[in-house]
Amino acid sequence: MISGSFFKNRIGAKSAKKLHYFGVIFFLLLIASLLTITQMRSNAIIIGSDQLFHISRIHELSVDISRGQIFPTNGFNSFGGIGLAVNSFYPYLLLYPFAIANLFLSPVHAYFVCMWMIISFSLILSYFCARIFLNHQSGAFAFSVLYNVSQYMIFQYTFRGDVGELCALTLVPLIFLATVKLFESGRLWLLLPLGMAGISYSHFLSVFIFGLLILVYLCTRINDWQAQLFKRLLISVLIYLVIVSPMIFMMLWARSGVELYLPDL
Repeated sequence: MISGSFFKNRIGAKSAKKLHYFGVIFFLLLIASLLTITQMRSNAIIIGSDQLFHISRIHELSVDISRGQIFPTNGFNSFGGIGLAVNSFYPYLLLYPFAIANLFLSPVHAYFVCMWMIISFSLILSYFCARIFLNHQSGAFAFSVLYNVSQYMIFQYTFRGDVGELCALTLVPLIFLATVKLFESGRLWLLLPLGMAGISYSHFLSVFIFGLLILVYLCTRINDWQAQLFKRLLISVLIYLVIVSPMIFMMLWARSGVELYLPDL
């Protein structure tokens, strides 16, 4: 027979594990709060190289929503009132939280509340991805903190302000974990198309950059290539195309019937 102490130990272990995760999440949220509060003290947004562009897009989308227009127009409410068709080619899905928050809060507070959400999500996602990959709690916590307070991430939080690229960078640990899991059992590799789709809706250029890095990693493990790998890659591509098909359709529709002149490179 199994004694009652066995169940008590099991319950105690589960409670300790939950308490540990709550503690980790609390400290990660505290770090996100500190990173955000240090910028909010001046009650102003530092305008960096890309920040004004994205703030203008947020303002445009917020005005459209307030007028009952769910999808963004061509930028006649910002960008000097002359219009800008960038919304047809630049993903704007992840700007909706900023735009909706802008309806209830001041532009400065709405911006920093959403930035706090992005930083918190990045810290927590980084921790759990590293926890699975390293199978080490302290190492996962250290990775999460070091990744999210790295020089380039801090540069994104503060002076550069490229919201799209920042959202894409939050998914890098997920992409790396899913790529590694392509060679292992289980279904975590299915996170790869989901992560790449999330990057597509954040910063489309990053898809090509991270795709190239994935290809390089796969080439370093050429000795491990099997039929299962190609099957999983094919499934990943199909899932990815299904998820991003609305965005691709919008791009193709914007180009149909309109002659676009691209700059010479």
